[in-house]
Amino acid sequence: MKYFQTLADENQVPSLDKLDEQAVLLYSIYSTTPAYERALDPCAAMTANPALKFPSGTSIVAGSGAGDWALANSILLMRDGIWFLEVCCAVASSDIGRVWEVFKVSLSNAAGQRAQLTGVPDMDFHFCWHGK
Repeated sequence: MKYFQTLADENQVPSLDKLDEQAVLLYSIYSTTPAYERALDPCAAMTANPALKFPSGTSIVAGSGAGDWALANSILLMRDGIWFLEVCCAVASSDIGRVWEVFKVSLSNAAGQRAQLTGVPDMDFHFCWHGK
């Protein structure tokens, strides 16, 4: 609380736009499938958009052939946790469309497809209800 009180006293509380910008940046760096790929591929990590590079101090060594597996697994955990929360909120609000969108993305990633390059095909459900 003292930290936030100090920010308020010094009139340095960040705006909502600044907080949103930081959230998008953190999401892009640490919670996406491309971030996972950058963590495992040192060459891709070195040539990434400067805004998406991991901070210095991560254990990615260029030319080693092996990325940072601890970072990569942490990224997958955060990504999957975000998907899980999205599905929970969608189910709670009876929004099958949102559930289906997360399902399509997770299926495309599980199958090893690159959704951003190949496109995710539209899939459909066929429900059968047999009333009594």
